[in-house]
Amino acid sequence: MAHFPLVSRGLSRLSLILLWTGLGMAGLCGQQFQSNGILTLEPGMAARGTVSSPPLPPNSTELAYDSGIYSGLARNLQNANIQPGWSYWAQAVRFTPQSPAGLLLQVRYVAVTQWGSGRDFDLIIRNATGLVLATLPQQTANVDSTNWQVIDVSSLHLVLGSQEFWVELRPSNPCSGQNGFTIPFDTPSSGHSQVSADCADVFSSFSAESKNLFIRAVVENAGPTLSVQNLQAGQSAIFQSSGITPNQLAWLGMSLQGPGPWLSPYGLANLSPPVMSLPMLANSAGDASLHVSVPLSFQGRAIWFQIADASRHQLGQSFGSWVQ
Repeated sequence: MAHFPLVSRGLSRLSLILLWTGLGMAGLCGQQFQSNGILTLEPGMAARGTVSSPPLPPNSTELAYDSGIYSGLARNLQNANIQPGWSYWAQAVRFTPQSPAGLLLQVRYVAVTQWGSGRDFDLIIRNATGLVLATLPQQTANVDSTNWQVIDVSSLHLVLGSQEFWVELRPSNPCSGQNGFTIPFDTPSSGHSQVSADCADVFSSFSAESKNLFIRAVVENAGPTLSVQNLQAGQSAIFQSSGITPNQLAWLGMSLQGPGPWLSPYGLANLSPPVMSLPMLANSAGDASLHVSVPLSFQGRAIWFQIADASRHQLGQSFGSWVQ
């Protein structure tokens, strides 16, 4: 029976060579960066740790295709000819729900460097074939290399099933204007990234790119819920879950390392390895509870949790919490 196994995983990295054409441009706050008009090198940003991500909304799952580690290279998103020889670039990332999902709640991104007179972009949601489902125009990119930025898209009322969907970012007024910014990436790639140099934004013009762009989607989780009470060192914490397959097992995954992502037996989990798991048996109503003794040494530490329905092979709610 599959469960959250105890694992550790090292991330291999590819050495990337940035072809610099000699354009040394002045970035935000006078920071110097180098770019060939396609990729931008952020000096001093090599081996950056995990970028801080705000908590997930209740009963939600974050679909992420990057490790959260940024090595100093970023993909340019820009209007055409913002600098001599710099063409237009748009970016799209394909997301694949691991189980039936609900409402699309958020789109998250990291913008590192900005140039020109502004940094407006259009956010486009497409289905698997490229058909536009919704658009949020004239979004202002918040340039912050340390934190993920959140766009609330719940008002679009896009209910997602098990079908793939695309999140596309492209500069507003793509064939003109003087705006541009960068989205960092890491490697190796999941193969879900695509880029287009067509300012008309024809979906067929996008081509695959071997990068994990810092663009994420947060969807309402249709899987089991999870909550915890009395998470205190030296005491017994009470975990409660609902929405599990009646009379079947669920697994409570726990990590002291972080919120993932990690490719678990049930899909991309919001847990960082090594992961410990404990079984929870649901009653006839699909509810389960579990008492777990919390070691005294855990006081003041952060722990991340996620529930998984073993019968449906379905990830459920996840969150992180501090031990009191």
